[in-house]
Amino acid sequence: MIISKIKLENIRSHNKTEIQFTDGINIITGNTGSGKTSILMSIEYALFGKIGEGKEEGKMLLRRNSSEGEIKITIKNVNEEYEISPRP
Repeated sequence: MIISKIKLENIRSHNKTEIQFTDGINIITGNTGSGKTSILMSIEYALFGKIGEGKEEGKMLLRRNSSEGEIKITIKNVNEEYEISPRP
């Protein structure tokens, strides 16, 4: 199984972001504060329902002054796709 796509809305520094991952190795790069860690934290929250060692709640992922946010992770397995969409 691989993560093929992630969509973030009102998550930390991401207003609306969609990332398509390709087969093979993908590298996330960017300047300080551009949202690299937010992407990883969102994936962790979507897959495990917690951030870090369970000390952080999903609401801490919300963009400042936002009461709602959305995380959608698309996972591909051979010819099937699954979508995980927890609400922070």
